Amino acid sequence: MYATGLSNGAYMSYRFACDAADIFAAVPPGAGAVGINSIGGGANATSDFTACTPSSKVSILDMHGTSDPLIPYSLQAPSLAIFTTADACSMNTTTPAAPPSAGDTTCVRYTGCPSGTEVIGCSISGGAVWNFFSHHVNH
Repeated sequence: MYATGLSNGAYMSYRFACDAADIFAAVPPGAGAVGINSIGGGANATSDFTACTPSSKVSILDMHGTSDPLIPYSLQAPSLAIFTTADACSMNTTTPAAPPSAGDTTCVRYTGCPSGTEVIGCSISGGAVWNFFSHHVNH
């Protein structure tokens, strides 16, 4: 099973990966983070979600704009680090074949993950989810 979401939905999909990794094979959150207090509890400064300890390996494809005014881009790296460690990957990165880096998007794949597991982070330079959302909803 897979779970995805945008913003608060991304926090939810990360929580599924943390708390129900035995059910979810992969999560591709957009503009979110692991909502534990040490990273940033999202809109709630003191989240009841205090630790992320997946019971099994889960693949991650995190997408985040570098100019997001609501969910800071700086939360991407610590969120990916949790799964890089939990999935027994190395902190070394390479450019993945998919999704490809192109235009304003740069993707990195953490190396050394066990077969069948991937941790990938994609950054959209100057991107802000709310700009994208408001443009497409209002037009």
